[in-house]
Amino acid sequence: MKLVISITVIIFVLLFSVLFGWMLISEKKEDKLNRSSILGLTIAAFFLALLITLVLGLGLFTLFGSIKMTNTLFDLELNMKQVGFVFIAYLIFLSTVDNVIDFLVKHIIGENLFYPIFLLLIRTFILHMIGLIIGIQQTSSFIIAGVVSFIIFLIETYAILRKGAKEET
Repeated sequence: MKLVISITVIIFVLLFSVLFGWMLISEKKEDKLNRSSILGLTIAAFFLALLITLVLGLGLFTLFGSIKMTNTLFDLELNMKQVGFVFIAYLIFLSTVDNVIDFLVKHIIGENLFYPIFLLLIRTFILHMIGLIIGIQQTSSFIIAGVVSFIIFLIETYAILRKGAKEET
């Protein structure tokens, strides 16, 4: 849990710094910089960074929670160090390589009924391989990979159905 909170705080600090710098540069270009505008920029950057961090933090807590819940529910006997390694490895995969795989599958298969199911199978396989590389037992790795992939599948299916419902109205 400390790992997730630490990552979330780091994300907030980085976002706040980038947003504040970006807003400050744009205000300097317009020659509107004074003391009250710096306070306004600080408040605006704070709330924008907070909003983005809340969304990203929710995703981080969902990922960490699903790994921890699976470990507890199935009594996989993973210690917190292993759970942390799995979380970091899955986070890196899901924020990098998964987007490329998603893009390729979308262009090869197209967006139809098989698209999310095929992504579920690919993610399960790759996350299972990541678990094996980290050194988790095969059964534990497959169970965690399956649960995490299924939760991502449910979230994406909900988004697809919601998008379809909006297009109909």
